[in-house]
Amino acid sequence: MATYYEITAADLSKLTTAADDWAAMAEDFGTLVGTYRREVHGISLGDTWVGISANAGSARFDVTLKEYQGAQREAKAAAKLFRDAHAEFNRLRKQIEHVREDAVKAGMKVSDKASSPSIRRSSTTPSTSPMSTIPITRRAPARLPAVGASRSTLP
Repeated sequence: MATYYEITAADLSKLTTAADDWAAMAEDFGTLVGTYRREVHGISLGDTWVGISANAGSARFDVTLKEYQGAQREAKAAAKLFRDAHAEFNRLRKQIEHVREDAVKAGMKVSDKASSPSIRRSSTTPSTSPMSTIPITRRAPARLPAVGASRSTLP
């Protein structure tokens, strides 16, 4: 499980870089689709090539064109996935930072490295409760919403 420090220090810009790379690939596939449609697929659609070979070629060219179009859609979907992941991780990182801030405001000492074996009240906050030091015996279950729970499906 990732620590608080690992989460807050993680470089999320790599997700944006990956999204940009996939978007560029989608553009390249778009160019390829146009070129293939014009230079290869278009040959079988005109009046200059007729007969059985034209029909067989056209069917194969249709399949290839659809594969290129599908690859373009998949590249766009991958770019969207990486952009959504970047936004979601940033949202969750801010949520974790707010939870930490709330804990500190409540008088708890919280280590930036999450290495403390127990949660202790700050010495500036007086406490007569025997619960002023709470040993951590197990990790609390995550209470964060499922990633992508409110997102619509990809195209």
